[in-house]
Amino acid sequence: MDVFVLPAISMEGFSNSMLEAMACGIPVVTTPIGAGAEVIKEGIGVVVATKNPKKLADAILKSSVFDRTRIREYVTAIFSFSVVANRVYELYSELCGKEVQRICFCSLFAPPYQLSGAGMQVHELSKALTKICDVSVISTRTGGEKEEILDGVRYYRVRYVKGEASSRFVYSLLGGFKGLSLDKFDVIDGRNWEGGLISVFVSKRKGSKSVMSFRGEGAVEWSWVKNRINKWILKRVDLATATDNNTAEKVEEMVGF
Repeated sequence: MDVFVLPAISMEGFSNSMLEAMACGIPVVTTPIGAGAEVIKEGIGVVVATKNPKKLADAILKSSVFDRTRIREYVTAIFSFSVVANRVYELYSELCGKEVQRICFCSLFAPPYQLSGAGMQVHELSKALTKICDVSVISTRTGGEKEEILDGVRYYRVRYVKGEASSRFVYSLLGGFKGLSLDKFDVIDGRNWEGGLISVFVSKRKGSKSVMSFRGEGAVEWSWVKNRINKWILKRVDLATATDNNTAEKVEEMVGF
């Protein structure tokens, strides 16, 4: 491709596809929705106003001549999994007041990925972290064995139930019991509310530090039930993280910061 265009108009998180395009040396044209304005710098791509076809077209023409090598070097230096893994490890070590030995991620989806870039993201981050410490993932069983080691990451998979709401509640319940059956982790990182429930439930009983990670604006949009749960978790979690400033601001508004 010559240019990658992400003309988001209503909701967008920290787009994996945007990073993947830059990793291929492709300039990005996007809008201020989500993390685009934070990520796209001069010479890397162009950020334009939403719903403006003329500016979008002009940005496509402008960015098509950008230096692809520079784009590739930029995204590798800042957003590669090895770089992010080191930042995550330092953050968790600061939270614990010591060098972290064992981390557990709670993610509804994980390899095999089925629907989700989220599963791939958790796996690649976990794989990079295994060079520093021991990493496990509690996920649903959409494939693979109930327990196995994949690329150095230990997976614990619980039953998967179909349905948007039911799958998340069942995962939180079964994942919580699975977490209680395991040895203590230094940090348990729940991805969105369903993982956040596991993180809080297990951490308070095992003496671990609990983290909730908000993966974009979708984690705090629309459903009032979801945000009631989010607020409950945020009152009890040791640390909350967000993928981008827009999401962080929405989280702060939700809890009244």
